[in-house]
Order: sequence, then structure tokens, then C-alpha cells
Amino acid sequence: MPARELEEAFYRTLVHFPHMAGYLKQTGYDTMDIIVDKTKLNLPDYRESQSDIHYQDIESANFDPATWPSDLSPVGNIALIRLANFHVVPIEGEQRYYYFIQTSTVALLTRTVPAEVLNRWAEETRALLTGVPAKLPNYCLDDRITLKYLPNERAEIGDDSRGKVMGYVSSKQPLRTHLFRLRLELLEHVPPGTRLSDHDILCAIGYKLNGQASYDAANKNQSNHYILLPFSLRHRLGMEHLNCIGNPLLGMVEVLPVGHAQSLITNQSLAEVASRIRKTTDSVTPAAVGTAMDIMEADTCDIGTFLSGMTFDVQSITSDLTRIKLYDADFGSGVQAFSTLFSCLPSPPSSTDCIVFFTNSPDAMDSILNNRFWKDFATVIF
Repeated sequence: MPARELEEAFYRTLVHFPHMAGYLKQTGYDTMDIIVDKTKLNLPDYRESQSDIHYQDIESANFDPATWPSDLSPVGNIALIRLANFHVVPIEGEQRYYYFIQTSTVALLTRTVPAEVLNRWAEETRALLTGVPAKLPNYCLDDRITLKYLPNERAEIGDDSRGKVMGYVSSKQPLRTHLFRLRLELLEHVPPGTRLSDHDILCAIGYKLNGQASYDAANKNQSNHYILLPFSLRHRLGMEHLNCIGNPLLGMVEVLPVGHAQSLITNQSLAEVASRIRKTTDSVTPAAVGTAMDIMEADTCDIGTFLSGMTFDVQSITSDLTRIKLYDADFGSGVQAFSTLFSCLPSPPSSTDCIVFFTNSPDAMDSILNNRFWKDFATVIF
């Protein structure tokens, strides 16, 4: 793939995502905005380097990150903080490339945007190589668009539920990651009754697996365990047609006694947790979203107050990204065969399995790898 076309296509792509050329500026006590100064753009760093690592060596190691080029990270000792950095590394053999992207969370706004950027970059590259102009996209960059789609109705919300709006407290422990392949046909063996979605059951499995692993790693009694379920508001508020480049998410928290997570993984225990998750999912109505937004937009809303109440022993955080167009990017040589942009992925066509990144502390990850249920349910890729 010619480097000149790849770089030119990158800057053509950047035109459609102008916020990535801005600066972070504090605009209030607890708020920051992206400011784009046309006279002084803070352009993302773009560079290309060479690697003598052969693709076959990486493939034979099941794409273990330890076999990747050691200098992939584009961020070094720099004084200027850019909102995005891009590094392209050709891999020896079969014209394959690594696209390594580092960004600030505010730069990409939501976890769906990296796929949009990658796909647009591919379209612009393909247009330069073929001479056929790429179709102009229609992105919505209004960061207040969600508020415009809220209904007039509001749902009641209790004091204990208000903390659900705020998300999670990040762990300070060192992390370790493994990639698993899940056989989705196993999810069909559900006890008779209300049909739960695959997402409900996967979240329940992750909740119980993390609860057991956290107990094994901590080796002490714990009292409570919450699972955070981030819900996209696009289809709930009728915003699918906007192609919104923003972060319309609402995090809902389901709290259960930690002993529930530490009990054996059985059909009954999974059904109980999955039913709670299904109930939480069904509660995210337009009226409930409106109430949550009113709370967050209120002048008296203080993030610190919410976080101070999130004193849970164990946290499980889910993320469903299986609907993202992750395997559509075609830079002119066909779609990519493997991608590791996200922590939870669909398998490349034609497989119907689900690929899951599971990140936890090293001690907890050892427990997960030795969990009998998980070993029968998932296959370790690396």
C-alpha cells in the first residue's frame, strides 16, 4: 500500500473529525471542553516506521502482543499534549500493516468512534487508489444532541439509584489481559421460562466469574458487588439516523450481595443474575433517560458526591461492542483478517463466536483461567 496515499487519506479523514485537532481547556470547576483554534491546530501526530518482524512469526504465536513491534506506541517524551496519535507500521510479508492509535477519551468521545475513523480512513485510501471519489459522510458533531431527543415524560428515580448514572471507580491494581473465544451455541441451553438475550447471559457469566476471581485473589470476606451496564441511547431515543459522533451512553448499576458472585456457576444462578440484568435493561426507557439527564445537567450535581457513595468491594464493568462495524474497513486490499482495537469483539466472518478481552489483576486472572465453568465455556487465544 503506497505510503503517500495512506497519509493523504488520513488527513482527508481528519477533516470529518475536527475535534481531534483541538486542545483541552478547563471551562468550569469540573468541566473541560475541546477548543479548536483554526489559526493554531493541534493536529494528531502521524508517522510511519518500518519493522523487520515477519507476519508469519506473529501469526504462529496466535497474535501474542509480545511478538508485536516494540515501538508501536506513538507517544514519547513530548511537551505538547495531542488528543490523538497515529502510527502505521508495515509488517514483513503479505503487505500487512499495524495501525496503532492512542487517543484521549474526549478525543474519540465514544468507543464507536475509532471504528468510524478507521472505516473513513479506509474509504479515503481506497478512493485515492481507485480514482473513485468516496461518498461524503454525514456525521453529527453536536455534543448536546442527546438532550434535544429527550422526551417530555420523566420517570421517578430513587436516591439509591442516582449513583447508577455515574459509572464506576477505576481499579488501581496492575492489570493483565487474555483474549477468549466463546461458543455461542452453549447459550441456547437455557432453562425453560423467559428467554434471556445472549447479552444478559454473558454479563451474568462475567459478573460471577469476576466475583469468584476477586474473592480468590483478595482471600477475604467482601460484602457487595456491583455490575455496571452501559446502554447506548441512540436507538432508545430515536437517534440512529444521526450517525452521532458523541457519547450517548447511560450507565446502570445492578448491586447484588457479593456471596452471589462467589457461589458456583450453575444454570439457576446464571438465570437469577441474568434476570436482574434483563430487568435493568428494560428499565432504560426514554422517560428514565430523561430523568437521569436532568440529574446530570442540574447545577447542584456534583460528580464527587456520586463517586463517594460508590463504595463497593467488587466492581464488574461490561461493554457490548458486537454491533460496531469493526471488520468493514477496506484500505484497497480487502478487509482486515484480524483486529484488536477493542476489548470485546465479534469474530471475523464467517464465525458466529464472540471474542472477549478479559482484564483483571494477575491473581484474579489466574483464578479465571482455572475456573472449571470458564474453561469449558471459552477457549484461550492468548
